[in-house]
Amino acid sequence: MSRSLAKLGAMLGRKGPVASCLPGVRRLSAIVLAGVGLVCGMPAQADTTSPDLLYFSTSGSTSVPGVPSPYDDADIYRFDVTTGSFDRVFDASNAGLSGNADIDALHVVDPVTFYLSFNRDEGTTVPGLGLVMDEDVVLYHAGTFSWALRGSAVGLGDDGNGEDIDGLHLLRDGSALISTIGTPKVAGVYGATKHDILLCKGTLGAQASCSWSMYLDGSTVGLSLSDENIDAVFETDGDLYFSTTGPFSVAGLSGGNGDVSRCDNTLAGAPINCERFENFFDGSGAGLLDNLDAAHFARDAFADPAPATFRIVVLGSSTASGTGASSPDKAWAGLLDAWLSTVTARHEIVNLAVGGATTRSFRPDGSSSSTDVNRNITRALELNPDLVIVNLPSNNVAAGIAVSTTVWHYRQIKATAEARGVPLLLTTTQPRNFDNLSLRVQLQDEAVAVRTKFGAAVIDVYDELTDFGNSLAIKKAYDSGDGVHLNDAGHAYIFETMRPRVASYVTP
Repeated sequence: MSRSLAKLGAMLGRKGPVASCLPGVRRLSAIVLAGVGLVCGMPAQADTTSPDLLYFSTSGSTSVPGVPSPYDDADIYRFDVTTGSFDRVFDASNAGLSGNADIDALHVVDPVTFYLSFNRDEGTTVPGLGLVMDEDVVLYHAGTFSWALRGSAVGLGDDGNGEDIDGLHLLRDGSALISTIGTPKVAGVYGATKHDILLCKGTLGAQASCSWSMYLDGSTVGLSLSDENIDAVFETDGDLYFSTTGPFSVAGLSGGNGDVSRCDNTLAGAPINCERFENFFDGSGAGLLDNLDAAHFARDAFADPAPATFRIVVLGSSTASGTGASSPDKAWAGLLDAWLSTVTARHEIVNLAVGGATTRSFRPDGSSSSTDVNRNITRALELNPDLVIVNLPSNNVAAGIAVSTTVWHYRQIKATAEARGVPLLLTTTQPRNFDNLSLRVQLQDEAVAVRTKFGAAVIDVYDELTDFGNSLAIKKAYDSGDGVHLNDAGHAYIFETMRPRVASYVTP
């Protein structure tokens, strides 16, 4: 594996020395990644391929230049500082969020991992969590939501909607910078307003706790009017960046609610001061005509934060996510993870699989409206994998997608990976007990076509799993019982077939 840290590229108005450590994701379990960690790498080296990206969400479902509709105030978009172009990186509806969800606070870990807060005072229903209040923070990672902070655990929520978290930034020590939509009333801080940023010094998580203090007193730097409520915040190189709900004016700078401004801090420790203000992002100048109510800046967004880690990203459907196996560690991805632990010093499997997916879901950004921007090949490659594995056993046939179209989609996905220098392996189909024999035959035809067209990139599992004497059904020895998914033995066979192929890419 040959990979080095990219240089920390120039951002608009950047000042100060480059940090030698990048915020990253700490590996907490076999498949699911969570939490914010700090990964320190080798000195930065030149690489102009990694862009500087401003991630953001808007307060309304308003159009974003160059991004196809529909638009959602719970979607997350990006602005490329170098090219001046926008794209969508998180589709709220594909993630299972309801239409009344609205993201109003954001911290980005990587392109599939976000800390989020929502603005609905009555609460927002979040898959797997239930009702999430506006003073809470959740973690989204690769299709799964988990709790990051229950505001009530740290004294938020007593003042109703006024303590809605509308700005969030996680510091390297696990503490958080927080702004609120109204007047926060927390222990240790007297007279705080919606123009201020507070420091919650402690740790997030299931057992969150913190002590509160003032981080930025808005009134001391000229923020005091109603529209000057800080509703987005992040920190870079010791300087503070913020956006407001409406027009603002501070010493030497004024702007609108779609702008991001930089407070050049001259003090060590809190509360901080602003030596001067500078414009960082001109929303209206870039064509954004809505309030930017959540924001986070990712410098050199595609730089690998952990180059010594052997990383596999999985794209797939229910079999790849473990359906049919008796437990996650018996699924092929779990078996692969356990084996990698024995042959690598450090590894990660980022599993972007989701039940029901087809090749349409995983095509690169901009391919079609069916692309799932939360989990596609574009997101996979932005995670700096050493290898991508695609496992889509039968859903294309079930969805009526012709074999020729499937092959075309695979070619597009593979070419996208190769353009980034990332190897890709894909499995053949596996049998499925369709009532219609012609569909079973089509699964066989797809397996043959994949073998023929992709040769050395193919993990061939079809023949062993198929009962050729029983109308191309799943062999009973491998059937989980539903005629669709594999049992533990079937998952084990996929893993054993996959292992020597993966081994050729592994760096011990």
